[in-house]
Amino acid sequence: MVATLKSLGSVDAREAGNAIRTFLSEQTAETRYWPSDQEMLTTLPDVKLYGNIRQWRLQVVLRAVEQQLRSQSTKYEAVELPWGLEIEHVMPQGWRTHWDPQPRLTPEEAAVRDRVVNTIGNLTLVTKSLNGSLSNRPWTDRDAAGLIDGGESGKGKRTLLDAFSLLVLNKEIIQSHIDLWTEADIKERSVVLTKAITQVWPGPSMEIQEAAFEAARA
Repeated sequence: MVATLKSLGSVDAREAGNAIRTFLSEQTAETRYWPSDQEMLTTLPDVKLYGNIRQWRLQVVLRAVEQQLRSQSTKYEAVELPWGLEIEHVMPQGWRTHWDPQPRLTPEEAAVRDRVVNTIGNLTLVTKSLNGSLSNRPWTDRDAAGLIDGGESGKGKRTLLDAFSLLVLNKEIIQSHIDLWTEADIKERSVVLTKAITQVWPGPSMEIQEAAFEAARA
């Protein structure tokens, strides 16, 4: 942070953003490296975020993604996102309760699922009240038949999201995944959300970054 502030030095306030981007693009140390958009698209969809990144930071990212998705069409209503939205796993971390198919997943398949459920494609935002009702609930009403947990008897997670969430983040999930929400769906959504992230926070100037690495190797 101190080095970033020093880089602004005598920079005109109107050029502060460009100066910071240039400074960050010039960093070559591993701990300061700024990944390109392509590196983000290649790597981030498979990274376990939940549990490794503080929840408030993930909330900031998901809120920004929601606003980015809304900005893609003027047909969306202007909605002020309330503070206090919580992170929800679409496929629950406790998937073994209601999401383990027949035949049961093998230990290897279960290990893959345990990792995938914590990637960005399986994360969304909901109110605290809705979060408590969703919990480990099955996806469909059919699978939730007889379930009374959470005060919404016989209702699947998809039905509750459809009834109570206005977020674009959740709209595609609700509309396009009527019967199932799978690991493949999570991976596909991870790519979509990562693209939105790179639009909100574009990567470094590749020309400046490449020149910095060439100088470091010299």
